[in-house]
Amino acid sequence: MSIYAYIETVKGTPEFNIEYGSILTWASAARVQGNLHFCYESISKQPHCARPVLSGMLSTLQRDDALVLCDFTKLGSATAEVLGVLYTLSGRGVRLYVVNSGFQLDTNADALLVNMACALVAQIAKELVVHPEQEPVPIQMQREDAYLQTPTRRIRRSRLDDRRSEIELLLSNGISLSEAARRLGVSRPALTDWVESRNPSVHTPPATT
Repeated sequence: MSIYAYIETVKGTPEFNIEYGSILTWASAARVQGNLHFCYESISKQPHCARPVLSGMLSTLQRDDALVLCDFTKLGSATAEVLGVLYTLSGRGVRLYVVNSGFQLDTNADALLVNMACALVAQIAKELVVHPEQEPVPIQMQREDAYLQTPTRRIRRSRLDDRRSEIELLLSNGISLSEAARRLGVSRPALTDWVESRNPSVHTPPATT
């Protein structure tokens, strides 16, 4: 069993000294048994995709080895990338300790949560690859000109919707569509289209004797 401390900074810089001190303080508080083997990149300001020291460590760590670092950003620049590293380490039985957050990936509940999260991310990624044409449907705010949903088709809101009761009263009294359109101040085709799409309630008045 070996314990490795990874620092993504050139040795001797102020940033290196800060991370180095943080890891030593953590090791003392955690009563780490054994020597810490410090590993650091030899070139400063490297992009996250070009860290040969870390890449080599991740590929050679064995079961029961431990990796100590100051924060999650050392493992990647994106959440999915970090989760992928955690999933790999957990599956190989490598312990991970993140000093600044107090995160521990060993035999505690964090390991189980990481496995569950990584499995979920992997499943989502797999389904997105299988069904790339499916896109999420945006949720739209309801507006005055929003479409009204019906079982058969989508109907655009009309100004006549606010005069439904008036239209139903006219038609129930036997007024023709042409006359009703004249009284309402709209065209007959517009009223006809509204009646056909809304199916207003029209009551035939009782016959007088």
